[in-house]
Amino acid sequence: MEFDNIEFPDISNFNEVSDLLYIFFGILTVDVVVLFLARYYKVGGRFLNEWYDQYNVLAVLADVMIIFIGFLIARYIYTQIFFNKFEWNVVYFLLLLIIIQVLHDIFFYFCAIKPMPVGQNEMIDTFKRYTNDLGGIIIGGDALLIIGSAMMAMLYKYMPTHAFVSASSIIMYAMPYILFTRNPYNVEETKKSKKTDMQSDKDKSESINMKRFFNVENA
Repeated sequence: MEFDNIEFPDISNFNEVSDLLYIFFGILTVDVVVLFLARYYKVGGRFLNEWYDQYNVLAVLADVMIIFIGFLIARYIYTQIFFNKFEWNVVYFLLLLIIIQVLHDIFFYFCAIKPMPVGQNEMIDTFKRYTNDLGGIIIGGDALLIIGSAMMAMLYKYMPTHAFVSASSIIMYAMPYILFTRNPYNVEETKKSKKTDMQSDKDKSESINMKRFFNVENA
């Protein structure tokens, strides 16, 4: 499809298995970008950082795979229902992806997160705190992830193969280093703790000096 003279590669065909590689690494790229923003700019707040702290690579895997499954569903529906009528249309495909994502978020919240008791599943407990912290903003954030992932997948398909392999390799290489960057909220707490300790030591030192001074005066 061409949109304002920009041609978007077709990633909607369920039968084009090779596109799944572009989609997977497109999702992973966006997730690593989000991870970078969470670690260095606190995007997503405290609980998103705790999500990555607690589950590490499993958190990235869970993020990537749920979006990947959404793509599988959207590609199947688009191929079977929409392609014959609209052919490849990037706008319609993105709208379908977002609808599937919104339905998933609502279903997952009311059928898994909300009814499950605290303490039964650690990941669900983290999601409970995350949803309480951000609420409905999560749906908008997930929609941006879906759009970003689709755009990256199309970009990867458009790129020469060697460029795609190079870019995806760099993303894979950078991921563990970003993942194990210290939680910025923990850094703040450590700084505050050190500042409090230094102030306490300073007060103690001043108190000792005052006592010594008055002892000398009395002598």
